[in-house]
Amino acid sequence: MPAVKAAGRKATVPERKTATQALPSKAAPAGSSDGDIALLAAMVAHAHRQDGGRTEPLRDVVVRKEEEETVSLLQRCRQLGLIEGMLCRSRICSGRWDSDPACH
Repeated sequence: MPAVKAAGRKATVPERKTATQALPSKAAPAGSSDGDIALLAAMVAHAHRQDGGRTEPLRDVVVRKEEEETVSLLQRCRQLGLIEGMLCRSRICSGRWDSDPACH
């Protein structure tokens, strides 16, 4: 190490590391990504816990079943909004426009 004299004291200047000394030549070991895997597993488990409590869909899906009346189905269609309600009404009344009075 080179020494520098200044005002009667000795000070040393540290050597600079070269780029080859600062960068490792080997790739990171395979076990270093275990933390990432554990984090991802915890995030997925947390997301599934949040979705697990929901048993009914967020939106009402109106599907014709034999025991339901057309009037009640069309009332549910009206609650969906303008465009979705119109599409729902078209689907419920498909093939019944002339025979079912609720579809007129």
